[in-house]
Amino acid sequence: MLTFKVLDLLVDDDFMSKEDIDIAPMLGWKKDTGETLYSFTARVEASRYLLIYCEYDNKQYRETVYDMEQEIEAENPRKPYQNELRQQFFACYDTETKTLYLSDFQKKGILQSYLKEQTSKEIRIRERFDSIDRFCDIAKFIKTISFIQHHSLMNATGSSVFQQMYGALGLDVPTRATTKVEYGNSPISQLKNAIKRIKDRKDNCEFDSIVIIGTDAFGAEVKFSYETLVSNKSINVDRNENGRYDSEDVFTTLIAEIGEQHV
Repeated sequence: MLTFKVLDLLVDDDFMSKEDIDIAPMLGWKKDTGETLYSFTARVEASRYLLIYCEYDNKQYRETVYDMEQEIEAENPRKPYQNELRQQFFACYDTETKTLYLSDFQKKGILQSYLKEQTSKEIRIRERFDSIDRFCDIAKFIKTISFIQHHSLMNATGSSVFQQMYGALGLDVPTRATTKVEYGNSPISQLKNAIKRIKDRKDNCEFDSIVIIGTDAFGAEVKFSYETLVSNKSINVDRNENGRYDSEDVFTTLIAEIGEQHV
């Protein structure tokens, strides 16, 4: 089992976009902090996911090692300038849901440094809002509201988006509808009541997913969705005989878990 922290990833105060991950070279990168050596690799998958894998370890060196077969102290075959990068962490950024999954929150700082080096932009990794009321306290303007609905008895009314699409297009009633409403930068004071009504409809199972994006007093993008109330995401992957995860197994499993969670 491997658990990821669910976070926001901002580039120059906006959520990282597909354009950001397409432009950035995302080359291999090594960083020696004096105490720890880090080695990063990254790639873009399906023009949607930025996958980052890091191996690292401290640079401490002992002249002797313990030989477990002979049960004796022996000379260390490794030279002081050689290092085994035995530790790992993983990061995945989903440009569709604007979500960063990070397997070790303590590595937030070095990940920010890596992304800043690759993009030549300011990078900020931020924890998420834990309630719609907290979002409304921080957000000053609303840019977009998006939501997903599945056709059900709860929304089978003449005024529903499903019946309107059926009447307008002359096709069968759709089973799923995705709606995105753009507000430019409307003051949140004008939309608070509408946001609360949307929340009530989500609570009544009329909406499956809601994503609200706005800006705070400093112009930085802020986001709220019901999915963000989940602060962690766990996947079922096993370590090998050396106590390490296979990076391809980790990313394949994670993408399979989150692939359908987008608006």
